[in-house]
Amino acid sequence: MRDGMMEYPPRKILLVDDEQNVLNGMRRVMWPLRQIWALQYASCAEQALDLMASAHFDLIIADIQMPGRNGIYLLERALADHPRTTRFALSGFSDREMVLQAAGVAHQFFAKPCDARRLRAAMQQVFRYRDIVARAPEMLELVSRTQSLPVLGETHDALADLFSQAGGDGLGGLHDVVRGDLAMAAKVMHLARWALFDPRGRVRNLERALSGLGTDFLRSLFCATTLFRKADEALVERMAARTLFAHGVTCGVLAERIVRTLTPHPRLAADAAVAGLLLNVGQWLLITARPREFEIVLEEHRESGIPLHELEQKMFGLHHGMLGAALMAFWGLPRIVTETQAFHHNPGDAVRPVRFVSVAVHAADAILRDLECTEEVSLLFKAICRDDPFLQTRLPQWCAMARQVKEANYERPVISAC
Repeated sequence: MRDGMMEYPPRKILLVDDEQNVLNGMRRVMWPLRQIWALQYASCAEQALDLMASAHFDLIIADIQMPGRNGIYLLERALADHPRTTRFALSGFSDREMVLQAAGVAHQFFAKPCDARRLRAAMQQVFRYRDIVARAPEMLELVSRTQSLPVLGETHDALADLFSQAGGDGLGGLHDVVRGDLAMAAKVMHLARWALFDPRGRVRNLERALSGLGTDFLRSLFCATTLFRKADEALVERMAARTLFAHGVTCGVLAERIVRTLTPHPRLAADAAVAGLLLNVGQWLLITARPREFEIVLEEHRESGIPLHELEQKMFGLHHGMLGAALMAFWGLPRIVTETQAFHHNPGDAVRPVRFVSVAVHAADAILRDLECTEEVSLLFKAICRDDPFLQTRLPQWCAMARQVKEANYERPVISAC
């Protein structure tokens, strides 16, 4: 994954805004990276569509509020006709209807005036993973098209009940419902990171994400969009999705506790909780988007014992860890959460502070799976810390913590992701 020295053609970016001063400001934002970012500009949706018809763009940044055809229309057309193009929305307004529409087509949402450093960081993160996923073009299109993942039927029904309650918000159980469904949790974290709700980029846990979005917006999103569609029940049963999701809950709890034994930094603990919760988002994406191929991979894994991620790499060109990392990067989740997905199977290669979280999440995942299968810790996790005496000394403590978490949160076996 250390691809920093690899050379790629210039990123082609299309900026669309009817205000010349905004375009001028965006030129200044992009200027430091002008050698590797090839910029073009359009002042309306029609002009932008003409440019997109004649050339490929890696990223389109469109103002939502434009005369004539607005930015929502443009992003909808981009999604339909150019699905591999990343889509950023830009707006100086907070019209709820516009935001609801953007939630179905935009990967990320930035406010005007735009924070230059935050925008450039988001673009660099997306471009990094675009380059990796582009090695498997079908997977790049899958990631770019994905605006949400199907939720469990019981999650959908529980949300419907909560949002139908009259008087007050009646949403005391919302956190538990969302946390129990990795598809719902991922989308909540995605939207809560939009500049409209998180202008300073400080949302790093599910509680703050739910608070930032607010119950009124979530209710509108649930009632006015199809982002939280139900997963096919037969597929849920066949692929043991409920246990997969429950494992994420347990893994997030344990990873947060483990990282606290490695570093006192509270932000890393929050990142570990989210990274553990969403650890299998890439696997769920493959299950729901390519179920037949995934079943072939899973059956071969069960028969041969070959690690699942190696078989996924062979079948899809990417394993679920890298696929989940790409989706999280497109959705603008914290970099450490994204990197932890990417280093899912080789946490020792991550650099600090990512390594703290990657090791904690990998350890939580491995120890819990070993306990689920054998009631003792196998060599799976020991292999990644055999050269690190400090980690070896922490292992008994982590195993004791895992047994406590397992007893409190989780009892059933899961699909192996080792």
